[in-house]
Amino acid sequence: MLKASRAILPRLRNLFITTEVTPNPNALKFVPGRDVLGAGATCDFPDIREAYKSPLAKRIFAVDGVKGCFFGPDFVTIIRHDETDDWPVMKAELFAVLTDFFDSNLPIINEDALPNQDTIIYDDDVMLGFFIIFRLLRHC
Repeated sequence: MLKASRAILPRLRNLFITTEVTPNPNALKFVPGRDVLGAGATCDFPDIREAYKSPLAKRIFAVDGVKGCFFGPDFVTIIRHDETDDWPVMKAELFAVLTDFFDSNLPIINEDALPNQDTIIYDDDVMLGFFIIFRLLRHC
């Protein structure tokens, strides 16, 4: 008689994610059946530049077609660019991202994270750009 060892059994996932439609056809609410940020907490990531403080948001933005995401107490709403991005295709990949992330036990928000300094555009950089363009146009 063979005995199955715990070491060779696959780890079972106990996360069951459901989706809910929203009034916005480009947004879909994912409910993982567990806390995301906890009671009363929310966090908005309108674009990938804001995702620097969230390992989960970074992974969500890696999915093709994602425009933004919003974390609530017990849900994640994901916004696609437009109707040309196919929800059935995106949902499959997003289910995998969410399941893998919640299995990892990483923090959803890293409050100590700082944005990458080389991606910040300062006002003087914009002014320098305008000055260069002005000088080039003046010489034409």
